[in-house]
Amino acid sequence: ARTAFDNTFMLAASTGVSVLFSSGDDGDNFADFGLTAPDYPPASPFVTAVGGTTLEVNSANARQAEYGWSTAKQPLCGPVTVKNCGTATKPTGSLAWNAGGGGGTSYFYTQPFYQAGVVPTSLSERNSPILGPVPVRVVPDISADADPGTGFLIGLHQTLPNGNAEYTTTRYGGTSLASPLLAGIVADADQAAVVPVGFINPDIYRLDQTNPSSIYDVLPEPSLEGNFRQDYAGPLGENLGTSGYADSFRELYYSGQEVYCDSTGNCASRPETQSAARGYDSLTGLGSPGTNFVGALAGQ
Repeated sequence: ARTAFDNTFMLAASTGVSVLFSSGDDGDNFADFGLTAPDYPPASPFVTAVGGTTLEVNSANARQAEYGWSTAKQPLCGPVTVKNCGTATKPTGSLAWNAGGGGGTSYFYTQPFYQAGVVPTSLSERNSPILGPVPVRVVPDISADADPGTGFLIGLHQTLPNGNAEYTTTRYGGTSLASPLLAGIVADADQAAVVPVGFINPDIYRLDQTNPSSIYDVLPEPSLEGNFRQDYAGPLGENLGTSGYADSFRELYYSGQEVYCDSTGNCASRPETQSAARGYDSLTGLGSPGTNFVGALAGQ
């Protein structure tokens, strides 16, 4: 199946089509499977794997800060209250890993030429106890805003369970947001270049070395950051007057414990392995598009 998909990706690249995939929203996948492994198809070396960030903007809509997307959640004054918490913010559960940009080191693909000399050996040879000292493919390649807490505002016309037809808005996130955001940026580069930029991985890794300002280096968070979230607790995320609210605290750039439990109830825990760093890292890849990314990519 991988061969069939990879052949399609290479055909796309040869015809000037850029293929982007969300890197996933489950971090290193340990909490899901009990092992660290990147998702496929983003792990294919013939596509661009797009990871996630938490983006903060100021009143002028300029980037104020950007962190690697890895959040933990703690429920407050719940499970459900008819009114909001107010001052009753005593947690009803412990802080636990919730979601974050996917990434990791492949078990199947050797290192593509464009990652050589850019991806640290500590990442490209992380699986050396199994594969031997052979550099391999690492995910993601680049990132964009994915945290649902800082995500994209969307509006929907829908009929609620009470029969009312309403227009409602909500924030949308995940790397399923980051990938189409980057696709839009690549489309801008296509327009600026007049011809399709096609498979962008060789170009963006080269830009990271030759034009560093074109890619924003997402660094570790210097201090603890968090936000408060209040969601309607209805079955479809609505408030029908009695369903109340679900309040929670989210810690940003979480690097604490994550837990995996198998079908027998046997559980194991260990720290989340994805983290941001100067240069290429396993949480955000090269970083996120910089202010002159479009022009630089178009000029390659």
